[in-house]
Amino acid sequence: MRIAYVFDPILPRTETDTEQALNTVTALGHRGAEVVMFLPRPNLASSSSPEELRDYYKLGKSPNVVFLRSLYQIPEFQLGKISPSRAIEKVGHAVRTLFNRQLREFDVVYTRNIPIAVAALAAGHK
Repeated sequence: MRIAYVFDPILPRTETDTEQALNTVTALGHRGAEVVMFLPRPNLASSSSPEELRDYYKLGKSPNVVFLRSLYQIPEFQLGKISPSRAIEKVGHAVRTLFNRQLREFDVVYTRNIPIAVAALAAGHK
């Protein structure tokens, strides 16, 4: 089975969800799935390499990664406790990823993010 794991933070990060995502990708690979992560890359900086992600998250092998240019990092602004800029980045990565032709090669799109799930379903992905 070929799985596209679409995740929207710039990695590496210290948040628990990033560790969970990389461990999920590794575990699915151990079960025989071919998993490719679709991650955003910063517009003006280089992305982390798969080897850097392997070392940072202490994985057995490097994850398969496709880095896509996205809206990262738009200027940060707050409305009370809400960060609209982060919501815009999430939607931007969802749209950018789901228009990527490589996604058609996968059996299923796996994500933890509502904008990506909604866009994937609307685009006809499982």
